[in-house]
Amino acid sequence: MDLGNRDVRIMFLGRGNTAGDAVVYVPDAKVVATGDLVVAPAPYATGSFMFEWPETMKQLMALKVDAILPGHGPLMHDWTHARLVVDLILAKSPRR
Repeated sequence: MDLGNRDVRIMFLGRGNTAGDAVVYVPDAKVVATGDLVVAPAPYATGSFMFEWPETMKQLMALKVDAILPGHGPLMHDWTHARLVVDLILAKSPRR
């Protein structure tokens, strides 16, 4: 989507917290809004797609950003918290 010479990408990277997790990415500003794929201080998962979530997070973390607006919690400036979420999910997954 072009918003006055600014490219804004609304993307579906895969299922995670929900079946329709959407991400909004503004490449030139290096900003992403993650929705509930990333929440702080701790992720919650009710009816989530635990076996797919880690791969979706890997797609998300491949974005080059300086600012991460999570679905809940404070503004983040790197993928440290997101990596912890992936590690937590994988540690509890029987399909490691």
